[in-house]
Amino acid sequence: MLKYFIKSLVSLGVVLLMSGCNGSDSPLGAGGEFTKTLEKRYVKADVPVVFYMPSSVSSSSSSNSVDSNSSATASVYSINNYPSKGSLDIIGGSATYTASVGNSGSDSFSIKEIGSDGEEYIYIQPIEIIAVNSEPILKGNPTTNIKKGQKYYFRPTVIDADNSANQLTFEISNKPFWASFNSFSGELTGTANTNTEEVCSTDQNGTTTCVKNPVETTFSNVTISVKDGTNYVSMEPFSIIVTP
Repeated sequence: MLKYFIKSLVSLGVVLLMSGCNGSDSPLGAGGEFTKTLEKRYVKADVPVVFYMPSSVSSSSSSNSVDSNSSATASVYSINNYPSKGSLDIIGGSATYTASVGNSGSDSFSIKEIGSDGEEYIYIQPIEIIAVNSEPILKGNPTTNIKKGQKYYFRPTVIDADNSANQLTFEISNKPFWASFNSFSGELTGTANTNTEEVCSTDQNGTTTCVKNPVETTFSNVTISVKDGTNYVSMEPFSIIVTP
C-alpha cells in the first residue's frame, strides 16, 4: 500500500501530497483503521491554506503519484477531528484550513477517508500557526464645542484583534495648551480655555490701560494615534471650539 504525506507549501498556499515515508504510521487497528500523522505545516493566521486530500491506493497499483480525479471519485472524505484554533472545510478532494485571527502556536485536525476497498484511513495534520499582528482600530466621538472653564474629557475606543491592549501606546498631535494627554490610555482631559486678545485704551490723562479678553478659539487638527509595536493608526483629525 502506498501512503502519502504533505511535502511542501506552494506560493499560493496550496499543500501538495506526495508519496513517501515522512510522518509516522500506525498499523491497522481492531476496527480496520490505518492512521498516519503527516508532517507539521506552518501557516499564518487568517490566511486560508488548501490541503489536497491524501489517497489510499491498492497495493497492486504501480502508480507513484496522486491522481486527484480518480481518488476523489473512489474515496469518501470527512472531518474526523476539527481544529481548535481555526476553521476547516472540505470541498471535493481538498480541505481548507484557516487559523483564526489572534491565534498562534500548535493546532491540528484529522481527516477520515473511506477508501474504495471499504477500509478507513485517518490522516492527522499537525499545524503550527505563525502569529500575524493585526492592525488595531481606533475610533470615537470627541466633544468639539465647549465653554471656557468646563471640564473636557475624551477617551478613544481601540479594538485590537490580537488582544494586546497592554502593548498599545498612544500619541497626540496639535494638543490644546490647556489639555493633558495619557499615552497609556489615549485620554485627553483638562479645563477648557481660550486664547486672549489684548485691548488697550488711553484715558484723558494719557494713561494707557491694557486688558486681555478671552476670545473664541478653535484648536484644529487634533489627532490621536495608537501603535502596537508594528502598526501605527490614527483617528480622523478633529477640532475643539472653545467659547468664552
